[in-house]
Amino acid sequence: MSAGGDSTLSELLSVPITPQRLPTACAVVVVDLSKPHGVLAVAAEWLKAIHARAQECLDRIKTRDPKSHALIQHAALARTTAYTAPGAAASSGHHPDV
Repeated sequence: MSAGGDSTLSELLSVPITPQRLPTACAVVVVDLSKPHGVLAVAAEWLKAIHARAQECLDRIKTRDPKSHALIQHAALARTTAYTAPGAAASSGHHPDV
């Protein structure tokens, strides 16, 4: 999953992605285009690892504070459903790729 192919580096996601930081977290996945044959697989692995870590954090938040959990989920849903592509009609409010 890294430039060296070491998938154990995904464990380091627990450092920047914590329950306290999750509400404002932003993830960026950068892939090595000098190896185009593996780009999709590497990106998919990292996205899966990021999703799993975010879910762990959400589970902890839900256990400690169900109200905060609901607010975080509501805010995330609002960010993803409020997207309108430039030049597109704002009829559905859903991202065109969903």
